[in-house]
Amino acid sequence: MEFCNLTPFDTLCYGALDPNDDEHQVIAMKVGYRLARQAGGSWQAQVIDDDPVPLCVGDEFWAEPGESSVRQESDLAPFKPKCDVLVIGQAYAPGGRAAAQWETRLRVSVLQARPPASVYYEPKAQWQPGRQRYVNRPEAMRTTAKALQDKEEKVLLDKRLWILAPHAFRRHLLAPGWKRTPAQPITELPLRWEHAFGGTSIVRDAADPDAGPLLNEVCFSNPLGCGWMEKRDPRASRNARQQDGCEIAAPQIVPPGEPLPAPIVAAHPEGPCDAMRMAELAQAYGAMPAGYGPLGRAWAPRLAQAGTYDDAWLQSRHPGLPRDIDFHYWNGAPADQQVPYLPPDFCLEAWNLTPHATTGGYVRVVMPGHRPFLLMRMASGVMLPLPMITDTAILDTEAMTLTLTHRAWLPAGTPAIRALEARFEVDPAAPLLKRAPSRPSALQEA
Repeated sequence: MEFCNLTPFDTLCYGALDPNDDEHQVIAMKVGYRLARQAGGSWQAQVIDDDPVPLCVGDEFWAEPGESSVRQESDLAPFKPKCDVLVIGQAYAPGGRAAAQWETRLRVSVLQARPPASVYYEPKAQWQPGRQRYVNRPEAMRTTAKALQDKEEKVLLDKRLWILAPHAFRRHLLAPGWKRTPAQPITELPLRWEHAFGGTSIVRDAADPDAGPLLNEVCFSNPLGCGWMEKRDPRASRNARQQDGCEIAAPQIVPPGEPLPAPIVAAHPEGPCDAMRMAELAQAYGAMPAGYGPLGRAWAPRLAQAGTYDDAWLQSRHPGLPRDIDFHYWNGAPADQQVPYLPPDFCLEAWNLTPHATTGGYVRVVMPGHRPFLLMRMASGVMLPLPMITDTAILDTEAMTLTLTHRAWLPAGTPAIRALEARFEVDPAAPLLKRAPSRPSALQEA
């Protein structure tokens, strides 16, 4: 099969295996849009076709891999059951004025035809045998047409998070429990998991710093964050002294409501835990990390979706996928940011997630309805259009861009394809398959 990219966008055709070891072809295309402010304060998505956004072929991190938040994940996933809606960048205090806390919000919606509860209408004439369908037919057609034209908004995602200024939990020598330190107002905060609930408990031997740690435990749901410690951590002891480090940073990105009054102290069993056990322990913490960005692949509960990699897999399946893999593993967004595949004309709104150039910290953009698709030129001579789905949307609040990853699959057993063409239709009303203009005959030319 010949693959040809007829778009200005970065597009790749690659193979992937399913759990049955059947190879299928995957086509991924990445399209970027600049969010340009228009007169009156509205925003418009303008496609970036002069300097296309490249596909991400490997996970990218903000700093050291594994020791910092993921900036974006590889686009070369074999399949995503849902669409990831993600935000990278920063949150901004309203009006650019330093604040101790403020609310952020992300909302995605679509307009869809309102399904008529019924096309019943009140007949204008009494029932007449043999003539009723003709007497009321115009009224019936008008009622049905109106029902199809009416559209209603369907909200796919509406998420709010609070941003808190830096503060800490401090255990005083005389007062029982933990106290929150005063917050220092800020104007912006990076949207990274380092500022959300999570953390590590690492204790080294003061007499031999080069030796292995005496305690090395991490929060299974977010090892990068703050506000968590393991119960064997000396900081969790009631006898801990202030000069010995009885202060721990508090999360700054939190769900709406009361923030944590004290650090979460969790009890981990000694010895290794499998992915399912890690997910159970993380669920029992009593708090979950909050954020808008991609989760780590090795974090709970996402890791449990990757399947079982044990001795049996090593002997009979390696390097293939485990039989029990859940393809939701490839969705890296928080669960409440995984939505059905987005239509070409979805609407995205954000509050206090964009720079001060936005009016009141608010931006709303309706996508222009562009449609990526594949034209399959079958070996039989038939031509078939295959629409691509949108399974990743990333709002970059610093660059003020929105990038979309589109994908399509050709499962094993697909009839022979002579050529596969990646195309991009910018007219929302145009058919994907157009008839070529006919040439005038010699008689017409004469």
